[in-house]
Amino acid sequence: MPAYGLKQERIELEKRRLIRGALVLDETSYLSRSFTLGSLVTPHEDFPPFPIHLKEGVKDTNDYSDFILESIQKSEEYEIYIDFVVGDGCKAQQSAMQNDQLSGIKNKLRNSNL
Repeated sequence: MPAYGLKQERIELEKRRLIRGALVLDETSYLSRSFTLGSLVTPHEDFPPFPIHLKEGVKDTNDYSDFILESIQKSEEYEIYIDFVVGDGCKAQQSAMQNDQLSGIKNKLRNSNL
């Protein structure tokens, strides 16, 4: 994230090393530009959702699969493991914060993706 600063981004990702979580996809637009944002959501209250990937012009299934792959590869560089990819950011965040047991979160995130 250029506005956030690469150094600060690395620090924040380093704090999340060895954590498991979900990749949440959100869409946003500004004027005529459309962006897809991938954020890491974890069950730990110490770590709020954190953006790990931003890309412009994600439009079809191939673009989304590339975006997801790039996001997962970036997170794995920091040993952050993505268990799920979820399309609804609000539901995923609520599910992750309600229960800090990984098995409970897996079920809740699966249900929110349906």
